[in-house]
Amino acid sequence: MARSVPASEGIPLPERPEAKGWRRTFAALSGRDYRYFWMGLLAFYSAMQMQTVAQGWLVYEMTESAVALGAVTFAIGLPLLALSPLGGVAADRVDKRRLLMMTQLFLAVISSTIAVLIATELIEVWHLMAASALKGTIFAFNMPARQAFIAELAPEKDLMNAIALNSTGMNLTRVMMPGAAGLFIGIIDVAGVYAVMTLLYIVAMVTLSLVTPRPARPKTAGVPFLRELTVGASYIAKNPVIPTLIALELFSVLFAMQYQVLMPVFAVSVLDTGPAGLGYLLSAVGIGGLLGSLFVASLGDFKHKGRLDLAAAAAFGVMLFLFTQARSFELSLLLLALTGVANITFSATNNTLIMTNSLSNVRGRVMSVYLMCWGVQPLAALPIGALADTIGAPLTVAIGASILTLAAATLFAFRPVLRHA
Repeated sequence: MARSVPASEGIPLPERPEAKGWRRTFAALSGRDYRYFWMGLLAFYSAMQMQTVAQGWLVYEMTESAVALGAVTFAIGLPLLALSPLGGVAADRVDKRRLLMMTQLFLAVISSTIAVLIATELIEVWHLMAASALKGTIFAFNMPARQAFIAELAPEKDLMNAIALNSTGMNLTRVMMPGAAGLFIGIIDVAGVYAVMTLLYIVAMVTLSLVTPRPARPKTAGVPFLRELTVGASYIAKNPVIPTLIALELFSVLFAMQYQVLMPVFAVSVLDTGPAGLGYLLSAVGIGGLLGSLFVASLGDFKHKGRLDLAAAAAFGVMLFLFTQARSFELSLLLLALTGVANITFSATNNTLIMTNSLSNVRGRVMSVYLMCWGVQPLAALPIGALADTIGAPLTVAIGASILTLAAATLFAFRPVLRHA
């Protein structure tokens, strides 16, 4: 197994006394820069969660088609998948903080444009597809830098805690924002929700500006962009752990996470609820994810993370399968909460294993390949939407959940290096 590497080689972070008891759960937040980063993260993820509800509801209201839901989501995937490797190289070459601020400004411009189109009743589905494509391009540069930046803000002993708290922030917004977005749609319409999203992206940019960047690690001068790309790919291929971890993430995203795209279908056609109900369903996932992320944050730097990784992936598939069989709104809320616990436990642990098994000078490129998995998710959304229109959303999601559980069990049996990671 590749050695665990410091969060920032050559530029050590100040060591803090090891936190004890409940303080260990929030250890990374004792660092000023990570704390500001986390506050901006709340605004950033709040905007993203509101978009999930607002965009999904708007598209389904306009078209009543799962294929249309998949098509709008599909549009974000192609640029995200194609450009993420370039975003990874950029994250290793430029100031990550400035790159994040610039991309968040672009997201604010896109959201404000969509708000105006909706308010003036000029909005069409192709506008949303174009906006998704632009966002996919921006996320290709934003997300690798965001993930790699975490390792520069927390010492190695707090890295898993910082990643888990990143998930905690994301899931706090999952708890609050989908329900809020569903209610806001009825009060200020979808255009108002997009206007709120614009303000949140600006808040995220301003908050990030308060982070004080440390002196940059010396970079290799004169190395061609393409050469750095191939070096990163070679590093990943030769690593004994990272390819397997990325493959497991790919199975999760490709087969299990597609349920998010189809949630409007579950809300309207399966559970017979409205936009507020859709928000509550997504909030239930967030509550579970919040509990899962706090659980992982409380563990500290424990051994055998690989076993937890595989167990959580399998549990994610099982809970999601059970959700597809439920026809009660209350039972669906419970099962989605358990799905969120398992999903975030897996995601935070998998992310930590990838980062701790990556050298700091290639971490942006490693994370860009990891995040390419999320580019595959929107690309798969279109055929998943078509399949759901043919055989139904519950059966479609149940098949994907079963595939993830089988993949986790197979890796546990045949990849001992991951069990002992």
